[in-house]
Amino acid sequence: VLISHLHPDHCIDLLPLYVARTYDPRRRHPLVAFDRLPVHVPAHGGDHLSHAYGRDEQPGLSASFDFREWCAGTHHIGPFAVTVTQVAHPIETWGMRVEHAGSVLAYSADTGPCDALEALALGADLALFESAFETGRDDHAPPDVHLNSRQAGQAATRAGARRLVLTHLPPWNDRDLALRDARTTYDGPIEVARTGATYEI
Repeated sequence: VLISHLHPDHCIDLLPLYVARTYDPRRRHPLVAFDRLPVHVPAHGGDHLSHAYGRDEQPGLSASFDFREWCAGTHHIGPFAVTVTQVAHPIETWGMRVEHAGSVLAYSADTGPCDALEALALGADLALFESAFETGRDDHAPPDVHLNSRQAGQAATRAGARRLVLTHLPPWNDRDLALRDARTTYDGPIEVARTGATYEI
């Protein structure tokens, strides 16, 4: 499991996963094959999640999860090379470049526009970029929090990404507007992420 940052909408699902792995008497969860599931997190991520669950920091959730804290650079995780770099967000947040057999997926995490994002997505087969801000409505929002879809398109264009998938749109955003705005700055294939979608790269 790769966690970009510790805002709850990006990490709190680990707590029901902990419950499923720990207490299901029939051991049906597909991730029970791991004695301790490796979970890559920002600094103090294990303590943060243990506190959120209501457990002491030690042993916390470590009977189920093997917490490993990110540092900048490339990490070999299973068959993948995962390069992480901090991006522009109010707390420690790691954008990711996942490579395997010549294919590349770039994940923005939550970020404002930044050079680090474009470097992670350089030549990516698929750029999975957040687009939580909406052009027009959020033009005066604080910097270094989120992208709008035009900015996501700009970053994908500058990086030479071959495909753009917009994600992290709140339910009050207009998905069609997001697509139209992204197409003003990016001329490759674009879509909005949807539940259950599968992307081949």
